Amino acid sequence: MKKRTNTCKALALIATLALLISLPLLAVASANGLTVQRGYSGAGGTSLNVVTIRGDLTPKIIFANGVPNSAAPVSEMIEDARAQGNLVAAFVGTFFDSYDGTNQTYGAMYRDGQYIHHGSYNAYLTYTRDGQWKILDGSEIIAFGTENVAMAVACTPRLVRGGQKSIETSEPDSFMLPSAQRTLVGVRADGTLVVATGATTFERAAETLLQLGCVDGMAMDGGASSFLYANGATLQGAGRDLNNIIAIYGVHAVEAPPGGPDAAQSAGSGISVTVNGRALSFDQPPISQDGRTLVPLRAIFEALGADVDWNPATQTVSAKRDDVSITLRIGSRILVRNGVDITLDVPAQTIGGRTLVPVRAIAESFGAEVGWNPATRTVTITE
Repeated sequence: MKKRTNTCKALALIATLALLISLPLLAVASANGLTVQRGYSGAGGTSLNVVTIRGDLTPKIIFANGVPNSAAPVSEMIEDARAQGNLVAAFVGTFFDSYDGTNQTYGAMYRDGQYIHHGSYNAYLTYTRDGQWKILDGSEIIAFGTENVAMAVACTPRLVRGGQKSIETSEPDSFMLPSAQRTLVGVRADGTLVVATGATTFERAAETLLQLGCVDGMAMDGGASSFLYANGATLQGAGRDLNNIIAIYGVHAVEAPPGGPDAAQSAGSGISVTVNGRALSFDQPPISQDGRTLVPLRAIFEALGADVDWNPATQTVSAKRDDVSITLRIGSRILVRNGVDITLDVPAQTIGGRTLVPVRAIAESFGAEVGWNPATRTVTITE
């Protein structure tokens, strides 16, 4: 009887092992607000890499060489993205013309409530100012309020709408029907984002997004442009130079190598700031955004000898020195100097409980000269 029992246990163990061997490989890891799944079995048995991104991780559009209508190796774009903060993930954005040498960016884009690139397509991967991912049509963005949009990138096709498969595009069947490398994005009901890459058809892609619990979904650029990076590892490598990627940043800044003894260093970007040769100290490190340096407002205003006033009700900072007065509202790209509007490249914003302002615009408004030393990553302000 004992011999028979042992034999049954052995057979059961063999059956269990056989079942495990037959299952698709699925490695799951969670870190930095991401959940990464390798070898996820999608609709039709397709194998995909999947990254789920929390809503408190913020996105940024990264253009090749810092401008639309350009292209660069993805490794360079990742390095550029890393220099701007604590990069935890990245994936390809919208289509571009990679064949005729123009590298024209096709999809329309919004950033900080502003329409920054005119283009095509009507499905927008959207990140709101209150930290929610959405997929909206162009008309829905207008109804939602562009001032509430932190970032939006248009592409095609739409795959899921309201929890139902809904493949919407004007692209021809030659593009829509074959199986090819795809980049899929979907949004769950709680506002988190799901990004997946793998070889599949758009029909199966839509079914996979539903399988992953998404209530809305669409595709980004694919084919040789399909790209996915998470927690320091490339899950899907691009087969060509890219035009634009969407970088995802964590809450905390990355450490930078220490600089010289006379520089006030940023733990996040390695940027230091000096005013008339004196290094400034900041309780919130400066950041680099779209090629512009932002610093805590009170530190820079006081270093320039300006009186500062903050209105929390209107989220507006005012500063005055001698005959120069400036006002700037958080989230706005308009700085008002002595009643004249000046358009900024990046808006003032709140990070880590501190209000950061673009240092060059502020300093030049008070008549100072601003320089940049790329070797030491130092902003120099001289009066």
